[in-house]
Amino acid sequence: MRAQSPNETVVYTGISGVAASTSTTVSQAAIGGVLGDRGKLSEEAAQRGGPLVANNKEFMLLPMGKEGGHFSTMMQELLAADYPDITSETLPFVHEAIEKLKGAEAESELNVGTFGVDDRDHDYLYNFYEKWDRSYALQHAYLDYIDKIVKPLYGGEAILVQKTPNLRFNIPGSSAIGGKSDDPDGCIGLHCDSDPPQFHSCAETNYIVALTDMSGSSSLYVEKSSATVHLPFNEEYCENAVCPRSHCIAFAGSLLRHYNKENTTGKTRISLDFRCMPLAAYDPKSKYQLGKYYMIMGDQQSKL
Repeated sequence: MRAQSPNETVVYTGISGVAASTSTTVSQAAIGGVLGDRGKLSEEAAQRGGPLVANNKEFMLLPMGKEGGHFSTMMQELLAADYPDITSETLPFVHEAIEKLKGAEAESELNVGTFGVDDRDHDYLYNFYEKWDRSYALQHAYLDYIDKIVKPLYGGEAILVQKTPNLRFNIPGSSAIGGKSDDPDGCIGLHCDSDPPQFHSCAETNYIVALTDMSGSSSLYVEKSSATVHLPFNEEYCENAVCPRSHCIAFAGSLLRHYNKENTTGKTRISLDFRCMPLAAYDPKSKYQLGKYYMIMGDQQSKL
C-alpha cells in the first residue's frame, strides 16, 4: 500500500470522478466535487483525524482491547442464540441453520438482493435490531468500547459515532451487500461512501469489527490507495481485506472504492461496521443528523 506523505491531500469525487494532490491545497478547478462543491471533499478529508491520520495510512487493522473483546463476545453469543446447534465458535456455519429453519424460504432469505434497495431486507437482520433496541447491556458494551478504545485514537477531541452499527452477513453463494447494475464483472456493490446517494463525509473513518474471520471472498475488497481513484476501475488496484475474528479494520471508506465478491469459502462472514468522525468536522447540513444517525461522545460544547 502506498503511504501518503503527511502533507498530501488526495480527493475522491466518486467512481467516475477525478482526484488531485498538492503539497498544500487542492485546486478547485482540478476537482469535480460529488456534491457540487469542488473543494468540499478535500476539506473533509483534511479533518479526518483518528488512527488513519496518526499512522499515515488509509487502511489498517486495530486490536479490539479489553472492552472491544467484551462487546464482540456479547455480539457472538447473541447471534448464536437465535439458531439451534450454533455457538459463538460455529457462527461461520450459521447459513446451515438458516436453511434448516427456513426450508423453502431459505433461498430468498439468503439472497442478498440489490444494493441500497433490499439488501438489508432479511429476518436475521430484523431479529438482531429488535434485540439491539431492547438490550441496554449490549448498547452499553458498544459505547464502552467506543469510549475506551476508539475515542482515545482521536487525541481526546469530541467525536461523532454512528448510534446503531450495521450488521453484515456474507453467506456462501451470496455477498454482504447487494449488486448494482453497473458493477464490473466479478464485483458486487462497487462503491465509495461519498458517492450519491450516500454522500458520506470524507472526514469519516469506517470501522469493521470481525465477529468471524474475514478473508478471501467472505471479506470485502478495498482499493489500496486513493492515488488510483481518478483512474478507471481495475481490480489490480484493490486488495482483499483480511481480518481475524475479534479484530477491527479501519479504512477511509469515503475515499477508497470497495466491493464484495460472491462468497465461495463455504463459511459465513459476520461483521459489524460503524463510522466515526471528529465533531469539529461535522457539517450541520449533512443528511446524517445528530441524535438520529450520530451521537456525540466527548465535550458537547465543542464548536460544530
